[in-house]
Amino acid sequence: MKIFDDSLPYNHLKFYNPILTLKWLIWGVWGGFVIGLLLTFYHKAYLGEVVRRLIKKEATSNDSALTLAEIGIKPRRLLTRALKRGGSLRKYISVANPGECEKILPQKKSFLRGKVFPEGENVEYDFAKMRLFIAEDVKYTAAVRYDEKKKISPVRLIVFTAVLTALAIGVTIAVPDLLRMLDNFITMNSD
Repeated sequence: MKIFDDSLPYNHLKFYNPILTLKWLIWGVWGGFVIGLLLTFYHKAYLGEVVRRLIKKEATSNDSALTLAEIGIKPRRLLTRALKRGGSLRKYISVANPGECEKILPQKKSFLRGKVFPEGENVEYDFAKMRLFIAEDVKYTAAVRYDEKKKISPVRLIVFTAVLTALAIGVTIAVPDLLRMLDNFITMNSD
C-alpha cells in the first residue's frame, strides 16, 4: 500500500467525489492557514508600523499631519496600495491634503466590453506630498488593532508554518490508514 494513496477502494465506505481527494483537502486547508499567517504578519508588522509611528508622533489632526518621509517610512508598492482610497489603512489613516496629492485622471475605458474602471482606479497619488494623520475618534481602535505586542515575529511565523506542515503531512499519512482500519472493522462485523 502506498503511503499517500487515498484513492484505494473501500468495501463499505463510499466517497462520491473522485476529484476532491483527501490529499487535496488537507493541503488546501494547510494553504489557507499559511496564507492567513502571511497576511496577518504583513498587516501587523508592515502596515501596522505606519499606524504605530503616526500615533507615536501624535499626528492626530490636519495641523499635525506628517508625510511618510517625516515618519521615516519609504513608500513601497504594498504600502501605497493600502494608502489609496478604499485601501486597508484608510479606515484609520486620513489624508490632510487630498487636493495636493490626489490627481483625478479622465475615465479609462476597458478593452473588455467597454466597461469603465471602478471609482478610485482613475486617481493618481503623490505619496511624497501626502500628509497623513489618525483622527482622535479612531486612534484607540487603530492602536489596539496594530499594537506592537500583538505583532507576530518572523521566527514565530516560521515555527507556525513548520508545525502546520508537519501536521498536514501527519494527517495525510494517518487518515487513509485510519479509514482503511475503519473499513476493515465494518467488513469484519458486517458478516
